[in-house]
Formats: sequence, structure tokens, C-alpha cells
Amino acid sequence: MRRQMRVIAGGFVIEVFEAAVKRLPYALPFEYFNYSSSDGKSTGSYDLLARQVADKKYDAVVADMTITSNRSEYVDFTLPYTVAGISMVVPIKNQRSKNAWIFVKPLTPDLWLVSLGFFVFTGSIIWVLEHRINPEFRGPPTNQIGTIFYFTFSTLVFAHRENIVSNLARLVVIIWVFVVLILQSSYTASLTSLLTVEQFEPSYTHISELKDNGERVGSPQEYAEALAKGSRNGGVAAIIDEIPYLKVFLKDHCDNYTMAGQTYKN
Repeated sequence: MRRQMRVIAGGFVIEVFEAAVKRLPYALPFEYFNYSSSDGKSTGSYDLLARQVADKKYDAVVADMTITSNRSEYVDFTLPYTVAGISMVVPIKNQRSKNAWIFVKPLTPDLWLVSLGFFVFTGSIIWVLEHRINPEFRGPPTNQIGTIFYFTFSTLVFAHRENIVSNLARLVVIIWVFVVLILQSSYTASLTSLLTVEQFEPSYTHISELKDNGERVGSPQEYAEALAKGSRNGGVAAIIDEIPYLKVFLKDHCDNYTMAGQTYKN
């Protein structure tokens, strides 16, 4: 009679299972068996494997089997030991701009308009408070308008030379200089970041974008090569798979690709 050889299993899932068995307060003897389809030759699907557990051909399954609603109808699962669900991996692109107009990007258009409005408003308030009692704010209309803009502009670099007489005007200047200090610090920090730090973002953030653009989606084989080619060159624009497999891929390719979009758990 031919003796069946003992199956020796290994891998991350097996190690998790055996570590859990060791923590049980009682002994749990077990033996591994290779899984094959009904013909005994080819490897069957996970759905079929779960069905064979329900039919009591196997007592339990130790595998990277995803907990799905249809499988849960006839078998029970242990608590998940890693994040479940499906997500996508896409190439990342460097958003660091090389445009000559990059100096306007640290602030949004709305913030630029608000800053300009306060710029004119502050100069007008100072002129209203000073022009009757301060000769430096008098003269022809064009000279007074120039003084308004020059004064507020010079406060941006803290170099205003006009003497302020009114205490109320001094209070306005103090508030405006404080605002300028905050605005200038924020602008400098943002511009420095844009010029020195690599600005990466996912090429796609939602599966619907892939559908709308008619992009191709990859399978588990040869992730990096397919993503490097791109959808237009016979490759793919994104890889959609279960999160544990994507994490394994990103462990070695995190410089060029990232996980993006929401996690689909159903």
C-alpha cells in the first residue's frame, strides 16, 4: 500500500495560524492536506474550497481567503488579521511646478484677491485718518493716491517711512503689520516647499476616473512592468486587487506607485 507523504506547509498565513494555535488553552492537533479540485489534479477556486469545508471534506481552511458575503452563508471565518477589501495602485506624479509663475501658487486666487482688497482698504483708512493732520499725506490727488499705495506696499517689507501722527492710525498700522507678518511667513513657507520638496500625488484617485478615461486595469502578474508601460502603451493605468497583495507590491515599489482611492469592502 502506497503511503501518503506528509504535507509541509509554510508562509505568512501558515505562521499566523500556528501562532494562534499555540495560544489556545488546549491542544489542537492538526494535519495539512493539499487542496485540489474534484478531479484531484488541478487547483480549485477559493469558492469551491469553502464549499468543501461546508460539505465536511475538510475541517478547516488555512489560506489567504477573503471574507465575502456569499462564502459567509455556508462557512464561518475567524476575525480578520489584516486589512480586508479591494483598492487600487496607481503611478504617482511629481507636481512640483517648473512654471515661471510659480511665485503666485503659494496663495489661492481668492486669498490673493482678499489680500489686495485689504491692501487698498488699509491704505485708504490710513489716508482718511492722517491727511487732515499729517502733511505727508497731503498734496495733489495723484500724489495722495501714490502715497496710499506706497505706504501699504512698504509695510510688506516693513520699510514704510511716513510718520503716523494719529493714535488710531497707529493702531491700524499695528494690526496691518501683524497680518502682513503672518501672510509673509505663510507665503515664504509655501513657496519654499514648492521649490524644494517633491510634490507627489496619485495619477488617479477613483475607479470612476479610470472608466471615464477608458483606461486599462491590471491583473496580479507583472504589476510594475504593466504600470511602467501605461495604458496607452500596452500596459495598464492602475492595478486593482486585494489590499494585502497591494501592500506586498508597494513594499518594493513605493517610490513610483501609491495606493489611491477608497477601499471597497463588499
